[in-house]
Amino acid sequence: MNEKKLRLPWKFIPGRDAEIVDVNNEMICSDESYYPTAPSQDQMEFIVLACNAHDDLVKALSDIMSATWRPEGISEELADAARAALVKAGAA
Repeated sequence: MNEKKLRLPWKFIPGRDAEIVDVNNEMICSDESYYPTAPSQDQMEFIVLACNAHDDLVKALSDIMSATWRPEGISEELADAARAALVKAGAA
């Protein structure tokens, strides 16, 4: 896994040359407006939110799924969806 991914939290710096930077203010990516496939500022902001929330969301979902009791309202279909989400997040 890329070493830069591990230095959370990331932050989004908007502007003409928008960037995503890590906790040490090292650039993760830039919108580099001259590059046609660079992410938009909205996409970059979403990337930052998703990356910063990833570990907490995976932990919470994993804790729920590993509980010996079944929380009220958690159907087998919802449990299957939770397991699939953990697999998709690379956590299962």
